Amino acid sequence: MTSQWNRLQAKLAEISQLVGIRWPAFELLLAAVGAFIYVFLRVAGSTASLPIAFTFTLIIGNWAAALIALVQSSFVRRSFPWNWLVYLPVLLGVGISGSLLAYAVSFALWFPSHSDFVSGISSNLRLGTLVTVMFGVITFLAAEQKVRLETRNLELQRRVLIGEREIKARTAELDHAREIQIFLLPRETPQLPGFKIACAWQPATAVSGDYFDVFQLRDGRMAFCIADVSGKGVGAALVMANVQASLRAFAIDGRSPADVCAALNAALCNNIAPGKFVTLLYGVMDPKSGAFVFSNAGHCLPMVIRRDGSVEMPESQSGVLGIFPEWSFDQQMIALESKDCLLLVTDGLLEAANGKDEEFGYERLISLVLKHREQGAHSLRQEILGGVSQFCNGSFQDDASLVLVLAD
Repeated sequence: MTSQWNRLQAKLAEISQLVGIRWPAFELLLAAVGAFIYVFLRVAGSTASLPIAFTFTLIIGNWAAALIALVQSSFVRRSFPWNWLVYLPVLLGVGISGSLLAYAVSFALWFPSHSDFVSGISSNLRLGTLVTVMFGVITFLAAEQKVRLETRNLELQRRVLIGEREIKARTAELDHAREIQIFLLPRETPQLPGFKIACAWQPATAVSGDYFDVFQLRDGRMAFCIADVSGKGVGAALVMANVQASLRAFAIDGRSPADVCAALNAALCNNIAPGKFVTLLYGVMDPKSGAFVFSNAGHCLPMVIRRDGSVEMPESQSGVLGIFPEWSFDQQMIALESKDCLLLVTDGLLEAANGKDEEFGYERLISLVLKHREQGAHSLRQEILGGVSQFCNGSFQDDASLVLVLAD
């Protein structure tokens, strides 16, 4: 008995879903329709019986909904006009049979005499069929809209699933690219007698267009490079990898910084995408004299913060790399003395902004160095990164890199 009742409930739920209303709310709707028909007929001056109106609407509504639910698969997914050509004959048959059934039940329940059964068939059949057709058309439109929404929902779910898969694949690719990029950067910062060197790298996205390098040349001098590729993301990272490989190849034989920049510029002009360029500062330090000879190709100015607190920022007239192959590059020299600090940075560090759109800038950077340089190179690096991160609330809008050298 319980299983039969469960099957009945499932069937009623299936029927009610066709019109988008749950049972027993569907039955209440049919009762409301019956009351409306009764009031309408009374206002129109026709004789009407409330029990008969309820009987008609409840029987015809449930009969039509049940039969339409059984055969809806034959028409609901067909294209126009074939769906209507199949549906209307079905609806007409449902209307006639439902009207006859409703009339027979109403006659048996509410009429005291059966002598006029046949005479009432014609009028009640027309009314019942009309009501069924109206109900059926509304039901069909509701079912069609439901199928359309379900189809659209499935398509959206499919697209979301594809999008999630693409995002996961892209995230995995970016993670792999980041691992490769980190491998290209110095894993351990080499040191130079008489100096302490520390570096930092803070990408704005998964991969970075910033590049720095510190490596020893064959003659014992130390080479320093810091660069910034225009743009962000994978494209900038690919250019950065090209810069890293090319610069080491040009620098290893001891060329002057100006010659290295010229060779690197010529190579980039033949390989870089239109609209892309690179700013770069490359220099070589002699541990014996403390002389730092460098060439600045449109990069942020280097800073030397002297022991007495004075600051030198040598300017450069050289252009960026990767635009005009015939550009020439000059070079300059700075001599580091005891307790002096050399800072090489990218603009992502200087332009980190707070909530008021104020940039971190050179002055705040110099103030941090003056305050914390006695702690040593590695501690000073952490103080600078922490200060910048706190200033911009950890929201770096551009890649940020730092190379600092403290003279003993």
